[in-house]
Amino acid sequence: MTNHDTKTFSLLMRAFFLFMISVFVHGPVLAGTIMKSSEKDWDIYHCMDYALENNPGIKAALENIKIVEGANDVLKSEFIPKLSAGYAALKNNYSSPLVYTREQKEKMPPSQYSDEVYTASVSLSDTLYSKKMSPTFSMVNINLEMARSKVRQAKNDLILQVKKAFYTVLFTQQTYKISRAAESVAKDNHETSQALFKEGKVSSFDVSRAKVRWISARADSLSAKNSNIVALEALKTLLSIPQDEHFEITGSFPIELKEQHLDQSIKESLEFRPELEQMTLVQRLKKDSLEIARSGYFPSVNASLNYAFSSPDMDVNFPSQYDSWSATLSVSIPIFDGFQTRGRLKTARSELNQADLNREALEDAVLMEVRQAYFTLKNTKESLSAQKESVSIAKENLKIAKERYSMGLLSLLELKDVELSLIAAETQYVKTLYDYNTAFVGLERAVGLPYRS
Repeated sequence: MTNHDTKTFSLLMRAFFLFMISVFVHGPVLAGTIMKSSEKDWDIYHCMDYALENNPGIKAALENIKIVEGANDVLKSEFIPKLSAGYAALKNNYSSPLVYTREQKEKMPPSQYSDEVYTASVSLSDTLYSKKMSPTFSMVNINLEMARSKVRQAKNDLILQVKKAFYTVLFTQQTYKISRAAESVAKDNHETSQALFKEGKVSSFDVSRAKVRWISARADSLSAKNSNIVALEALKTLLSIPQDEHFEITGSFPIELKEQHLDQSIKESLEFRPELEQMTLVQRLKKDSLEIARSGYFPSVNASLNYAFSSPDMDVNFPSQYDSWSATLSVSIPIFDGFQTRGRLKTARSELNQADLNREALEDAVLMEVRQAYFTLKNTKESLSAQKESVSIAKENLKIAKERYSMGLLSLLELKDVELSLIAAETQYVKTLYDYNTAFVGLERAVGLPYRS
């Protein structure tokens, strides 16, 4: 091995050694950087999951379930046995002057011979029968179903908002990129027209027109940039992300055109829309309210049991305690309540009729919403196909224009115009793609997706 080869080999080994050191030293740092970066990859699914976990509206809807559970406990308490205990200390300024024997005192309450009486008691009471017992427990279950349905509705609304906000960010990002490309083409067009003007090949009017296009394209680019910033901030607010936190999204528009059928969409909306489910629950509540109002014409049965022991002193002295108990069974039969029950029945019937009418009105509104969402989606789907074809034609035109320009059959300004036409077609395609996806999300929401269970 020559001296030159030895030096080359030494340099290679040194470089390899330094490379391995850098891998061991910086490898964990690079891995951490990659991991940290991946944690900031906010695709649409990550955004939805994060929003469902952190959005205040969802948290409030979940707290409402706890509120309803507490209210249900209060509602059920009327028909659950009640147990209570008490202790009382009585001090009299007068006691009987008669003297009783021990045997006599054991058979008498301490209040008859002692100026001090200490009493402990336990009581149990319960409603054994009431006409409103069954509808009350039915209302408890309905109230809980209602609260859970409202959570599903809140989730559906949030998913709709997140998807629309996410697609808006995607749209503004792509329009910003397109507008920057348009600005670059317009700028080149202006510079080219200036050069051709100096050569006497174009007029000053052509230069002025090119400059106006460039200024307009630059304004469009700035507007698109600001729109993107605003859209990002709106999405961050919806996700409850601090405004000063760095936030970037990843992903692209779904371009798969899914087949939808109006009859199936209407059927799903009637079955799965949380609002219709809630209105059905309201109807059931009103029926139970009617039964509770009718209970005013029926008797109720109550029972109670009381046990107490008294002593003339605070010490636990069982021989001197006086025990007593009582059991009560009462039947309450309404005879005349001043037309209170009749008034409640009249109100309950009207509220039930009102709930039925509100259900019909809501069903009509839901069906109209589904139809509008369906036809909006259908129109944007047809428009998307046309815009896709328009972009394809514009690309073909640009290809032909470049060939003609290379053969000297087309001026550079005319070539730039063709490029701008392609950019305009791509802009419209992106806009239509955005409209299609937001329309699809709107139809999902109209039929009660995605949280059905």
